[in-house]
Amino acid sequence: MSSKAAIKFRKKHKADPAYRPFTDEDRMRLAGRLSEAMLALLDADGWCSYDGQVIWLCDPDDWVEVGKEWLPRGRKATDVIVRSAFGDLIGWDGEQFWLVLPHDLARISQTADPEWLFGVEFENPDFHFNADLSKETKAARKACGDLEWTQMFNFAPALALGGDRNLSQIAKEDARVALDILHQLGAIQSIEI
Repeated sequence: MSSKAAIKFRKKHKADPAYRPFTDEDRMRLAGRLSEAMLALLDADGWCSYDGQVIWLCDPDDWVEVGKEWLPRGRKATDVIVRSAFGDLIGWDGEQFWLVLPHDLARISQTADPEWLFGVEFENPDFHFNADLSKETKAARKACGDLEWTQMFNFAPALALGGDRNLSQIAKEDARVALDILHQLGAIQSIEI
């Protein structure tokens, strides 16, 4: 593994079983769209989740419509490359990463450095994916069962409709459908750092 960021990521985050292998065809199809750090993770672990289904590596071609809805439109399509068990997204537009918090109807620009994302940000205990998501995902899995790669946990009622993160019921839903519905609940606030 040649990426220092991927090595650091794998030391901190335990891979769950792959839901699909990463093939030579995947590598050719995604050439130039994924960072070296992500390619190194895919080579090592395949398309998988980490830390008990908290963090999921995403094939951007599986999430095109989601990317169109939630990520800023620029000179090129923005690829969804990582998501959380609760549908939080990380997208890459070829210039910078975006963190999308669909339950809060917000997206935040992050960094332009893929090595920083996988080697530093995912190491930060205060980073959104590391802070409370592990505990929330564990509780959701206990209540609803394991996720398939196409599913996510959702709040009912939705937080954007007055639900409460601590009081709402947790449901397991088709991720793309749930993200489409959440997208329709209000305007997305875009925060550039």
